[in-house]
Amino acid sequence: MIKTSVRSLVVKYGMAFKGAFMVAGGHSRENGNKAVAENYTDLVVCGRLFLANPDLPKQFELQKS
Repeated sequence: MIKTSVRSLVVKYGMAFKGAFMVAGGHSRENGNKAVAENYTDLVVCGRLFLANPDLPKQFELQKS
């Protein structure tokens, strides 16, 4: 999940920014979903993870519970 010091910055920026707010950097499916569910962000970017796994959306879909 997001580190505490980073989390406070993300919350402050998210409150100040009036559009869709995105975060990136080392998120797994689980902690990315948690960040969205807990309203820390609107969208989680999986750039590096996606480049290494072009079928990432399918992998995430298959891991649905």
